[in-house]
Amino acid sequence: MLLIAGTFEAIGAIFGSLLVVVLVCWLASGVANRLHHGNWAAFLVLGLLVIVLLSGLTQSGFVRLCAAYGMFGALLLWLRGRNDNLGLDTLERDDK
Repeated sequence: MLLIAGTFEAIGAIFGSLLVVVLVCWLASGVANRLHHGNWAAFLVLGLLVIVLLSGLTQSGFVRLCAAYGMFGALLLWLRGRNDNLGLDTLERDDK
């Protein structure tokens, strides 16, 4: 029974931390878009990660997992912002 409880706890931590990071990335993207600087979303997430790491909250496995997923989320936001800029230039040139 203890093994089953440990397994469910691990699965809950993985999906819970993934959900937290998706929400943080979504909120950072929304804030950056409201500021009319969509490329800043990745830097907002990285700023939050730096605050969490410097505050000493990484004692918890859940927070460490959120930080690891947050790095991947910031990378995806950065790549999305970069592709959005490249895609707009390419589409404008193709239409002319």
